[in-house]
Amino acid sequence: MKYNAVQAELMVKKMYNSAVNKTLALAGKIHKLEQLQNINQLQSLQTLQGQAQTFDSQINLLTSHEQARNQDFLALYNLTTSSRHELEYKMSNQFQTIQKNQNLTVAMLQQKQNQDFQILRNLTSESRNENEKLVNHTMKEIEQMGRYHNSSFLLFQQNLEKQLQKVVVTGCIIGHPTIPAGPLKFPDIKTSVGVSSLSSFKSTGKFTCQVPGYYHIVTTVLTTYIDARIDIMKNSNSIHWQYVTGYTTSHWTPGTAAVALELKTNDTVWIKLYSTYNIFQSCLTIFKIN
Repeated sequence: MKYNAVQAELMVKKMYNSAVNKTLALAGKIHKLEQLQNINQLQSLQTLQGQAQTFDSQINLLTSHEQARNQDFLALYNLTTSSRHELEYKMSNQFQTIQKNQNLTVAMLQQKQNQDFQILRNLTSESRNENEKLVNHTMKEIEQMGRYHNSSFLLFQQNLEKQLQKVVVTGCIIGHPTIPAGPLKFPDIKTSVGVSSLSSFKSTGKFTCQVPGYYHIVTTVLTTYIDARIDIMKNSNSIHWQYVTGYTTSHWTPGTAAVALELKTNDTVWIKLYSTYNIFQSCLTIFKIN
């Protein structure tokens, strides 16, 4: 039993020693851990201190930048203020210049407008006078043209009436006289239409045209003269001539001549004998064709 007690006591000591050893080992570990923890804390502290220094540097840098920006802003503000004052000064000068130029321009325009108005008024007055003269001249021309057209129409109407007017005359010789050379007269008027100068025709043998146009002239001559020549005369020109050819001087031989002529006012038509002939039953007919 004593053995058991000793053995138990040994066991207890052994367990005590083991516990002490474990306690010591644990204390050592704790100490090591404490040392390690101190080291880590120191490192963390140093890291924090480094970061704090970095933050201080950045803050100082930001502060410097902020101060620089403040200086730049102040310089910009001063420049802006100066530029604004300069701009206001320039704008004021330009505005005054523009106002002066505008006033001068308005004055010049008003003067030019007054001058133009005066010129226009003078031109209007002159134009009115010229227009009145032109109107009067135009009215005179219209009146002249009216008179001219009236006269032309009257002349045309007269010419038309003359063209449409009938002119016919037939004259014959009375008896069988011996007629000398020269105009052959036809005092015995058989027909007369539109002839106003019959007395002259009867006395001279010359037909004087009073109505211009185209005329047909026919003459028939009966004579005993061999190779008697008769001419149809217009004014002093022989238009056509004809011989009256007979067999003997004891026989009456007829001869006829005819022409168409354009006669104008006062033209004359007559029959010319070249020698003295015995004439009998001879006639001259003149009539207007158109």
